[in-house]
Amino acid sequence: MSDNPTYENLRNRNLQKLIEVNKFDWEISKFNPLIDEKRAPIVKKEKEKKQFFKEKQELEQSIQEKRELLIKTNEELGVISSEIEKIQEKLKDSKSEKEVKNLSMEEDILREKILGFNNEIANIESYIKQAEKKIVNLGSDIEETSKEIIELEEESNDEIAAIKQSQDKVSAKRQQVALDMEPTLLTLYEKIRKWAGNTSVIHLYKDACGGCFIRLNEKNLIDVRKGADIAHCPHCGRILYDKEIYGNSQSSNIKNQDEIKN
Repeated sequence: MSDNPTYENLRNRNLQKLIEVNKFDWEISKFNPLIDEKRAPIVKKEKEKKQFFKEKQELEQSIQEKRELLIKTNEELGVISSEIEKIQEKLKDSKSEKEVKNLSMEEDILREKILGFNNEIANIESYIKQAEKKIVNLGSDIEETSKEIIELEEESNDEIAAIKQSQDKVSAKRQQVALDMEPTLLTLYEKIRKWAGNTSVIHLYKDACGGCFIRLNEKNLIDVRKGADIAHCPHCGRILYDKEIYGNSQSSNIKNQDEIKN
């Protein structure tokens, strides 16, 4: 942050600390994409592994349902087989041609049902067999993916640790400044940060708020440019400051919100 002797006496100590904390938060956030980049191949493999698990569980559930259906189908087949046996016994004792004809027709209908049940049973058993093979293959995929994840983690651990170490150093500086602030002010900042991210404390931009870019009226501009008190944007609630007094602590490219926001 630049020091301008002309404005030194105008600076509000709490606002100065807020600007510093916000600057550190912005610097801390820049490390996250670097970590995400290193972890991207791992995350990709973890998603693949999760999908394999999901497919395996779905197949296991499906097999359970098919086995229950198989039991039910076999029971129904058994009932029909018993009915056919009864018809055959009746045929032995039949004395009229009409009765024989009726019983034979009934037997034919039941045998058609048996044929249908046998086809259904064959399809169910075939499905279960194929599903069990897929489960074995998915188990191998899960095991292989787990090994790949471990290898990727081992390859990236040192790099990620180095990035986190640098991030922790900045976090420690941020914590040191935060501890020197009024707790109520820090709490207010954290509340604003939940929605405003790294633009929670922002300088004026062409007589407008550097966060929402809505122009301020003359009174608001005077309040911010006095620099003695903490001023908020009347439109969005961000904390504002004049960089002529406090220096330019934010990214110079404030037009690009994606670059300075979390």
